[in-house]
Amino acid sequence: MSTFVVVGGDAAGISAASKAKREDPISETIDAKSRAGYYPEGGTVRVTLTADRPSGRVLGGSLVSEYGEDAVHRSHALVGAVTEGITVDELSDYDLAYAPHFNTTWDPVLTAAKVLEGNR
Repeated sequence: MSTFVVVGGDAAGISAASKAKREDPISETIDAKSRAGYYPEGGTVRVTLTADRPSGRVLGGSLVSEYGEDAVHRSHALVGAVTEGITVDELSDYDLAYAPHFNTTWDPVLTAAKVLEGNR
């Protein structure tokens, strides 16, 4: 498993690279707002999520954001998903904290999981 964080920018990611070579991967990329729309700061978060097509097990993902720490703090959900070997169905049901100044009602990671779940 490998992780990366770009210091001075805002990107984060995780993958089970060695395992992914033996899987049948499917990926989806979404763009979502980083904060409630009425907050002046924030921007877009791009989330790419990869899972094993037959089992739905999360294999990895990446996040890139226009603003602040949006990608890095969201990467914790991906780290947990890959480490625990959960499926995109289970990830889409994660209960993540909500506060309008640092998140939308549905976290972009959860939205990406829902999209990937529907396209498997």
